[in-house]
Amino acid sequence: MEEETKYLATTQGMEVGNVKEAKDDLGFGVTDDNKELMIVPRAMLVQGGSPALKDPNAACKFGDYINSITKMPVGETFIPIAFSTNWIRFNPKTATAPGFMPDLEPGVIIWRAMSKNDPAYIEAESLFGPNGEKPLAVQFLNFLSYFPDSDQMMMVSFSKGSFKTGKELFNTVRAQPGLPYAYQYKLGHVTKTGPSGDDYLMMTVTLNGKNVDNYDKVNGMAKEFAAKIDRIVPHEEEEVDDSFNPEDM
Repeated sequence: MEEETKYLATTQGMEVGNVKEAKDDLGFGVTDDNKELMIVPRAMLVQGGSPALKDPNAACKFGDYINSITKMPVGETFIPIAFSTNWIRFNPKTATAPGFMPDLEPGVIIWRAMSKNDPAYIEAESLFGPNGEKPLAVQFLNFLSYFPDSDQMMMVSFSKGSFKTGKELFNTVRAQPGLPYAYQYKLGHVTKTGPSGDDYLMMTVTLNGKNVDNYDKVNGMAKEFAAKIDRIVPHEEEEVDDSFNPEDM
């Protein structure tokens, strides 16, 4: 298999014609008619305080990427199939945080919207305020992906501090020749220090060669899910995503 490792900023020129149209059909374009139908597991980065580590029989360790439902390691290599975005407003975990609703449990989901046209979407809670106030809702960039090491289909989602990485991945996929799943990528992490002095992990992604071994298999998945991507959402527990520092937004 051809070895190829690149940072996301390195691209090879925009595709044209049918390939570009196919990418749009797979969500790497603009979609407005989004409706929540089914939930798929999410590839979750295990932090030092992740609940998964509290289980004495846990098979995962700090820094692993795991299935958010089974809590089992899934590997770092993934092949993006389709793209979508969504918004979630969580109730803050602390009563002093902006937007805290005392009648609701801390960390629960207040509303979820699959597009800006979704009736649940609240624009005023999704945009930065006139003086730079942070939005109450969190936007997620979601890549429905195949993980060959564990033979699983999951969402790779980016929000908050990793949002920039998600945008870079989106643009890199758009810029590579061929369909989204013609290439595979590798998840990693770097250590960051939050305002409180605590260290946490931040997701990273690198381009990791052409998808040769699994192209036909993923091509079949793409055909099956192309018409459903705008109705598929990643699994999300009713708490702020522990893959990211809640203070880093």
